[in-house]
Amino acid sequence: MLFNLIANAIKFKGDELPVIEILCREVEGVTTLNISDNGKGMSEKDMGKIFQIYGRLHQDIEG
Repeated sequence: MLFNLIANAIKFKGDELPVIEILCREVEGVTTLNISDNGKGMSEKDMGKIFQIYGRLHQDIEG
């Protein structure tokens, strides 16, 4: 999953050089991983699709 997040950040970067920030921290035994990038982003209605098995937002793009 981490590989796919990074690959998609690069794939959908737009016209700019990709900037990907990965932060990991542990507080009281709970580990949190935050990933952000300067890509195109997605609409709120599409956010629910990204965690569906085999879900894709762009059918015309490989990956």
